[in-house]
Amino acid sequence: MNVIVTGASGLLGRAVVAEFKRNSWKVLGLAHTRVRDDLVQIDLTDNNAVSSIVREFKPHAIVHCAAERSPDRIQCNPKRYNALNVVVPEELAKLADEVKAVFVFISTDYVFCGENPPYGEGDMIEPVNAYGMSKAKAENAVIRANPVRKVGLSEKLLKKYFGPYQVVRKLSEVTYEVQDFDPLTKRRKIKDIVHVVRMKPYYNPDMQKDCLEDSPKIIQDTNPPRAEPESTSPEEK
Repeated sequence: MNVIVTGASGLLGRAVVAEFKRNSWKVLGLAHTRVRDDLVQIDLTDNNAVSSIVREFKPHAIVHCAAERSPDRIQCNPKRYNALNVVVPEELAKLADEVKAVFVFISTDYVFCGENPPYGEGDMIEPVNAYGMSKAKAENAVIRANPVRKVGLSEKLLKKYFGPYQVVRKLSEVTYEVQDFDPLTKRRKIKDIVHVVRMKPYYNPDMQKDCLEDSPKIIQDTNPPRAEPESTSPEEK
């Protein structure tokens, strides 16, 4: 199994790379600075270069850990960091969809206002600074570029939905891996990653019209824990 990890020289990226290697994945780590060991140096805003790497490596998954995470820097110059925090994840999501790879985007608790914690993925987003707004925009850009599939609410329904020869493996409370299964060769291969969801308002358009225009109104059926709030130190691009 192949995986691409962006921001692989950062704190989060290093941990993600180590975990995949521990589980015997072939890892291609991308970084912009502090490049060492077997990492590949690249500017993620160079979409042509990124596209070439993705198509050549043919990953089964792309984990996007890179971002500018300093609220102060983004607040002072939001347009400058829009390319890294919004455009890059959108383009990566498109590439992942093209090569049929799972795309993992790392967001932040800064998409919430912070007044009513703890938050779940179904809570209304209400960013109060430019960093949170950039991540909120990125979340919706990723969903538009690589849509969440809406399916049934149980493994039984999933198997019925995909047919008798599709093997479903549960990855989390809301995520399932669908595999092609050849009954003659007894071999399997990943066909799709699906998420159990239900439709309901995802945000308040009156409060966030300028920030999140045309946001997909999709919410997962359960509320798994979100990632810990990101630090204010800049990450790799």
